[in-house]
Amino acid sequence: MDQDQSSLCKTVYMILVSFLDLKSVKSLEDYWLSNVEAIDIIKNNDKDLYEKLISKFKEKKDEINLVANGKTEGLDDKSVERLRDAQARLEKQRRQRRSSRYSEHHPNARFWKKP
Repeated sequence: MDQDQSSLCKTVYMILVSFLDLKSVKSLEDYWLSNVEAIDIIKNNDKDLYEKLISKFKEKKDEINLVANGKTEGLDDKSVERLRDAQARLEKQRRQRRSSRYSEHHPNARFWKKP
């Protein structure tokens, strides 16, 4: 593999990993499928980097599943903190969705708020 291909693979890897901040397994799978051509470039040119990319996707999938199940045993402090942050974000989003659904059906629900 020449220097240009190696550089291309590293750049593609960095781009793919930088956008792995996804919230569900479905969105992770969709992300993989939408970037299959870029992933194939890495797979065909740099097997070690491809294995590293696979492990990143697996770690993210495990993290998403842990957030969904609320389990923290066996995780280091940084992972537990990220898990708690993710849970807090999900709870905030859930509350906002619930509040917006409620206010759609109950127009007086926001009478004290200024437009």
